[in-house]
Amino acid sequence: MALALRLRRAIVVSSTFAPLFRPASAPISQGALLLAPFVPLPRPWMLPGAAAGFRSTAAAAAAGDKTPFDDVPGCDYNHWMVSIHFADPKPTREEMIEIYLDTLAKVVGSYEEAKKRMYAFSTTAYTGFQATMTEEDAEKFNELPEVFCVYPDAYIFPEKKQYAGDQYDKGTITPFRPRNYWGKSSRPDKKRALLKEQSE
Repeated sequence: MALALRLRRAIVVSSTFAPLFRPASAPISQGALLLAPFVPLPRPWMLPGAAAGFRSTAAAAAAGDKTPFDDVPGCDYNHWMVSIHFADPKPTREEMIEIYLDTLAKVVGSYEEAKKRMYAFSTTAYTGFQATMTEEDAEKFNELPEVFCVYPDAYIFPEKKQYAGDQYDKGTITPFRPRNYWGKSSRPDKKRALLKEQSE
C-alpha cells in the first residue's frame, strides 16, 4: 500500500513538472508525455526565472542575495564542474578525457590551455570535468550542446582541501581512491571478530 502511494505521488509530481525539465526548443506531443513521464534532470538555466543560466555572483551581490554556494567549503567561483551528457554507446574513458579537453578548449581558447586548467574529471560516478576559470568563462558553456550543466565546484573533503574525481595535472592522471581518504573499512575486522566469537 505504501509503495503504491509513493509511486502515485511520483507520477503526479513528474507529470506536473515534466514540461519544466525539457528543452524549450523541442516540440513535445501529448503522446510523448504519456510515454515518457520521467525525463532527464533539467539544465539549471532552463528552469523558470533562470533564463540566462545560473545566477552570477555579481548579479546576486547587486541584488543583495546570497548565492546557494556561499557557505560551501572550497566554492570560490574559480573552480567549476562541467557535466557532459554522453548518449549510448558511451565513449571509452580515454575518448571521454579527450572530449573533456576539446570542450574546455572551446571556451579557454586552446587545447594546451585546457590541459593547464583542467584539474579533475570522472568517467564513472559522473561524466564531466572540473577546471579553473572565471565566472564569465563558465557561463560560455551554456552555449555548448554537449554540456548538460555547469556549477561551482566545492571540496569533497574540506579538511584536506580535496576536490572529487580523478586528479588531472597537465596530462598526468592520479586516480581517485576513496579508500585512501576514508580509511580502511572496519567491516572485515568485524567479520573476523564475529567468527572468532562463534568459534569459541
